[in-house]
Amino acid sequence: MVETVLIGMLAALTLVILILAKLRKSKFGPMQGMVVSMYFGMNIGLTAGVLYGILYQGELFFSTMIAMTIGVMAGTLCGLCFGMLSMLEGIMAGLMGGMMGAMLGEMIQPNEANSFIQLFFLLSVSTIFIMIIVTSRKDAQVQQKKWILKPLTLFVCSVVYLVVANSLVMKSDSLVQLTQNQDPQNLVDSDRFDQQIMVVTKEMRYSLRDIQVEKNTPVALTLNNLDAIEHDIEVRTDAYMQLGKAHQHHGASNKWLHLHTAPNAQESLRFEFKESGIYEFYCTIPGHKEQGMKGQFIVS
Repeated sequence: MVETVLIGMLAALTLVILILAKLRKSKFGPMQGMVVSMYFGMNIGLTAGVLYGILYQGELFFSTMIAMTIGVMAGTLCGLCFGMLSMLEGIMAGLMGGMMGAMLGEMIQPNEANSFIQLFFLLSVSTIFIMIIVTSRKDAQVQQKKWILKPLTLFVCSVVYLVVANSLVMKSDSLVQLTQNQDPQNLVDSDRFDQQIMVVTKEMRYSLRDIQVEKNTPVALTLNNLDAIEHDIEVRTDAYMQLGKAHQHHGASNKWLHLHTAPNAQESLRFEFKESGIYEFYCTIPGHKEQGMKGQFIVS
């Protein structure tokens, strides 16, 4: 899962930063320690914020709290290596980075998330170079040609680390990728002016949480279930009109808008909302809503 891979990468990077900070602590003054702690806490918070902001779109408070926690932890651990002022600087930077990252993840589209995550992660990795720069004397001179091997080796290791980590992320099953791989031929057979919407279920999550639709406009909704258990979508309102063949499922009230899928299958239906408003949808399978399988139609 992309979340697990990226958090593991951030944890590994934090460990590397802590080891370098311990080894080079004697060469850092108070100001240098504050700069490194602020820079690292901010970028870790931004990276985690965009990740959780895009994974939990529609739940800004939850994604913000997680991202700020990760940013504060990174900033605190880094700052502790240099003193109390550096730790406080790292805490505040982690809070700010987590908050801004979560807000950014909430606003951007899923296909834009990977670019931001890679950018902020690259900035986090560059903390290693910042630590080298701030501990170099202005009058330092190169005494031997072998010195150049140190930054070159560090640069090569960083590039290899990023390439390998990026390949792992790309191979992971991501809800961000799933929402982009919609096959129009698999959508419900409807008029070309219908609003086509595909919701993918993967690992007890809906790929879409906030769905914008227009009143009195036909909607072609497809539920693509990639899990090994059944899922559904239900909207408990009668302010809609079913179009075409009705979707039936045992146990569901005919009064509500309901779409059910078997494991590793997909189903579709057409309908239109008759009134404006915000209508909650969720999975009625016991326990699924409580695990986060919910969202809302925003009808304008």
